[in-house]
Amino acid sequence: MAVQEFSARVRHKRDTSANWTTNDPVLLDGEVIIVDTDDGAVRTKTGDGVKTYTKLPFDDEAVRSISAAIQENLDTHAADKSNPHEVTAAQIGAVPTSRTVNGKALTENITLAATDVGLGNVDNTSDANKPISTATQAALNLKAPLDSPALTGTPTVPTATESSDGRQIANKEFVLANAASIETPISIATGGTGQTSALNAALALGRGWGTCATAAATSAKVVTLSGFVRNVGAVVGVRFTYANTATSPTLNVNGTGATLIYDGSTGAIPVSGAMVAGTHFFQFSGTQWVLLNPASAKIATGSYTGTGTYGSSNPNSLSFGLTPKLVIILTQYGYPFLAIYGMAQSRLIATTVTAAIILTWSTTSLSWYCASSAEYQLNSTNAYNWIAIG
Repeated sequence: MAVQEFSARVRHKRDTSANWTTNDPVLLDGEVIIVDTDDGAVRTKTGDGVKTYTKLPFDDEAVRSISAAIQENLDTHAADKSNPHEVTAAQIGAVPTSRTVNGKALTENITLAATDVGLGNVDNTSDANKPISTATQAALNLKAPLDSPALTGTPTVPTATESSDGRQIANKEFVLANAASIETPISIATGGTGQTSALNAALALGRGWGTCATAAATSAKVVTLSGFVRNVGAVVGVRFTYANTATSPTLNVNGTGATLIYDGSTGAIPVSGAMVAGTHFFQFSGTQWVLLNPASAKIATGSYTGTGTYGSSNPNSLSFGLTPKLVIILTQYGYPFLAIYGMAQSRLIATTVTAAIILTWSTTSLSWYCASSAEYQLNSTNAYNWIAIG
C-alpha cells in the first residue's frame, strides 16, 4: 500500500470540568479531550469507547500520585532531626561541645556577661548621659556661649580697616578714625545727595515712609513726609488712616504736587476697594503715582439704563477698571444675574426663565446678549445696578 503524507493540524475538544461533568459523554476509543479544571490546571483524558467522562481517569493521574508520595517522603525526611545519616560535627565543621567560653560549656545556650569577654568597665549609658571629666567641664565653664554671650571685663576685637565692608565688629578705635569721613556729605555734583545722614540721603533720593489722614471721600490725598524729594522712580510707603472711596484720587507727598494715582495691576485709575486703610506703596513714573500693591480684592459698582434692544447685533457692555472675577446685575424685578469669569453663558436666577445670555469677557470688561427679549438681556428701558469683584 502506498504511503501518503498529509500536512494537517488536529484540534481536540476543550471545555471546563463542570461542563464535561454535566454532559458526561462516552469518549471514543483513543479520543483525547482537554479539561480546564476548577483549580486552573489544564489536564487531558483519553476515551476507551465504553466509559463516560466521569468514569475515566485523567491521563496524568498515576504521575501525580507518584509525585505526591515522593513529596510526602521528602517532607518526612526534612522534618527528621534525629540525624538519620549520622553526620558528625567534624564533617560539617561544627564546634565540638567540649569547647568552652570563659569556662562555660557549649552543650547548651549560655549567657555571657561583660566580664566574660573582658569588658567589665563597659555599661549601657547613652551618649547623652555619658559624663565628662572634671577638667573638661572646668574649661567649658570659662567659655562664652555663641548665642547672646554676656561678656565681662574689657573684651577686645581687632580694628577693621577703613575699607572694610563685611560684618566685622567696629571698635572704638575704628569709629574715631572714620567719624570724619562718615559725617562728610558727598556733593550732588559728584553723584551724592549732599546729605550727612542715611535717612536724609534716602529722602533726597525719593525714598521714605509717611502717613496720610485724608478723609476717605476726599480725592486729594496729602502725605506728611518732611524732606522728601519727588524724583522719577521715587518710591514711597504711605500709611492710610482711611480707605479711599473717592474717584480719581491724587497723591501729594511733602507738598511736591498733587498727581493722579493709577493702579499698577490694571493701568487705570484705582477703583473703590483698591486702597484700604493700611500701608500702600507708590512709585512716581514722572507723570503719575503708580499704586504697587493694590488690595487683593477690588470692588467696582455702577448702574445703567437699558435701551430696549436685544440680540447679537445689540449687545450690552460694561467696563469696570479692574479684571472682573464676579459680576452681579440686579433687574427691576429683583432677579439677580450672576456671571463668573470664564463662563460662556448664564441666565437670570429665576425658575421660570430659561433663556441663555451669551457672555464675552475681556481684561476689564464684560459684554453680553440674549436672543429672546430685551427683558431677558437686562436691557429693557429700566435702571439696572451692578457690582463687579476683581
